[in-house]
Amino acid sequence: MSTSVLIIESEPWLGDHYESILRKEGFCVDRASHAYAAMDMVDKKMPSAIVMSLLLSGTSGIGLLHELQTYVDTSQIPIVVYGRYTDITLEDLEPYGVRRFLDSAIMRPEDVVAAVRSVALGTL
Repeated sequence: MSTSVLIIESEPWLGDHYESILRKEGFCVDRASHAYAAMDMVDKKMPSAIVMSLLLSGTSGIGLLHELQTYVDTSQIPIVVYGRYTDITLEDLEPYGVRRFLDSAIMRPEDVVAAVRSVALGTL
């Protein structure tokens, strides 16, 4: 059984890009374009990991992270967040289940793959 990853990204081209990268690496990928769709998908199929932007349409990424932490089952999902925020650190996001924070200005495709492997499979 392959590891399932939920990508939450409101920009279709960026979601396509991350989906393609992760599928090539053997991950089973689902996508949501906003927080409400993401919660619905998580309720139907619990992913092994979530990769998401902090900037989402409809609600903030922080709002979604908070929602995920309010339920025992979803609070256990490891999360990789990416964004371009100089005033937010991984330590700020750890209480929300975030295990990796990637700077979208400098991250590369292999950084996304490595982060997902690390949080979902426990490898570096």
